Amino acid sequence: ATTTTSEPAAVLPSTSTAWKVGDMARVRDAESELWEYGFVTSAEPLLVRPKGWKSGFAWNEVEHIHAGKLLIPTLSHKRWRVDNDTKSHGKNSTRSHGQHGGGREDSKHHDEGRGKGGQQSQKDKQDEEVHEARHELELVAPLKLIKGICYSPVPTRHAKRLDNDDFFSDETSSMWSRMGRGDLAVMKSMGANTVRLYGNDPHRSHERFLEEAHDLGFHVIAGFSDYPYIQMRDNCATTHFDCFEQIKEQYKMNLENGFLKKKADGSVEYHPALRIMTLMNEPDIKFFPLSKPRNFAKAMLSAFDAVLEAEREAGIDETYRGHLPNLTATISFAVCTACRKLDGGMKPAIGQMLELRQAMQDPSAVGYKPKHDLWKAYQQRFENSFNTANPALDMRPLFLDAYDEHFQGTPVFVGEYHSPSKDDQQFDLQTMMDIAKDRKTLLSGFSFFEFQVRYDKGGSELMFGMFGLGEHKLDTLEISGTEFNLWCLTPMMPPVERQASAEERSCGLMEEGVIYIIDTDWSQSESHVETPDGCCTRCKDTPRCQSWSWDKTHAGLSCILYGQRPEDDSGGRLAKKSAVSGLPPPRSMTWRQDGVLATVKDDIIMLLPETLTQVFEGKGIDYTALCKAAQLKFYMYA
Repeated sequence: ATTTTSEPAAVLPSTSTAWKVGDMARVRDAESELWEYGFVTSAEPLLVRPKGWKSGFAWNEVEHIHAGKLLIPTLSHKRWRVDNDTKSHGKNSTRSHGQHGGGREDSKHHDEGRGKGGQQSQKDKQDEEVHEARHELELVAPLKLIKGICYSPVPTRHAKRLDNDDFFSDETSSMWSRMGRGDLAVMKSMGANTVRLYGNDPHRSHERFLEEAHDLGFHVIAGFSDYPYIQMRDNCATTHFDCFEQIKEQYKMNLENGFLKKKADGSVEYHPALRIMTLMNEPDIKFFPLSKPRNFAKAMLSAFDAVLEAEREAGIDETYRGHLPNLTATISFAVCTACRKLDGGMKPAIGQMLELRQAMQDPSAVGYKPKHDLWKAYQQRFENSFNTANPALDMRPLFLDAYDEHFQGTPVFVGEYHSPSKDDQQFDLQTMMDIAKDRKTLLSGFSFFEFQVRYDKGGSELMFGMFGLGEHKLDTLEISGTEFNLWCLTPMMPPVERQASAEERSCGLMEEGVIYIIDTDWSQSESHVETPDGCCTRCKDTPRCQSWSWDKTHAGLSCILYGQRPEDDSGGRLAKKSAVSGLPPPRSMTWRQDGVLATVKDDIIMLLPETLTQVFEGKGIDYTALCKAAQLKFYMYA
């Protein structure tokens, strides 16, 4: 057996050449091929049968996998999905490599486990026994390609803070259930198979939502809110980023209030609709200072540990053989300058994921002593995720090429995706979906950001929603003692923006020989920007941008936009001859929502929900059940 030449998340170099039938391994014949994952069917000679293949074969490269009872690719790794279109990969051929190239057949291995006349031999029986035994140990069914929608339907058109933003509780059922406005059914008609949630009040029941989602065929990505991490009185920041106690108590209540179901024999099992639990949304930009990534890494480790402990206390222990949700921490698309770097330089989100993986391997490096084997659990149940508003054509050069090389075995999905600045939304979303469908990448899909316009946030956040709130009142609902009107949904056209004049759009301050280093809750990397003026223009065209830096030595990542200005002292500015930095001109924004006619096919195709429906291949929306279409118009002044 060879030793590994990379550092994949779920695979460790074999420390022994002693193989046993049933050992998990990954195999390939050449470095140019993707790894296949499977089980040892014979120790002498060493034969490995990849998942879904008919028989075991000899391979040029075989590596041992130390992953306990479960290997991450059985969770949502695309090459291991059991969809009908992929299930037969390798199964009815001899040794063809299918879509991975190669195409040759090793006839000397074909029928090696068969006796005369096609009768099943002892080896073939043993091979099937291994398969059946391993099948019983696969705790999580493979996820389909994620066609998700982010769901946070704030029931107001005003910039108003809500006391409770849990929108999958029984209290808010008039919005999501088919007995009310039917938001989940609308998503289903669009072809979505996953819904991503945000707020989470563990005191409230979520059983009805999970039941409705399961009945409609949805996977649910739930998550913890920011409350236990950075908002409540004794939050994680007050306990040196050790979130164990806070998250354990929160998750125990979640398990009691719908996440777990009681079986007839009195034992418990996870609700089948719950497929992924998000430990935190964008922890890398919420635990300050950003120059110390160990802070967010420790917070996520301790939260992961807390979830495992809450499960154990609830009866989900090592003897459990039912469905288990994956876990993730959704990273921002910021470049972490203080994080670990790849040989190719800094990449958005990659550095944060490297930091987290290293901490899972060695929790003591971030000052945490876990109760559970976090590295084993990471390999078994963790998948990476990130948010981005970058266009789809940025995904491979800025992220996926590096991710696929350095995170083999750990799937990844985009937790929030939508690039509203792109004129051709159809092309951008379809390109993103085509990338996710490509089996040569670990990307398993994306969640569109987002279902409804977030009027409460204001500013550029208004640009993302595909449904607005119309003028027709359907009912009222009460959330934490406050009454709201339940408005009809109105499909949205892509937002439009008034372009400022050339004079208005002239660049502000520009500093040559200076690069900004800024701790900010938002930043964005722009690829292939050839000049400082081009970077300045990108900043002016991005409402959240408050400053920018351009560096000609950063190939492919020359322009970084920041959501804050540098500090007045020298701490936010560093001398660098190859860099130019600056500020955009002053700006303000106003907006209004205007109704538009969308009655003929050419009009409807411009609606954001219709665009996503075509990309997700949905059966189609009944627009007659909704309010008339509308469009947000932004008026930008420099």
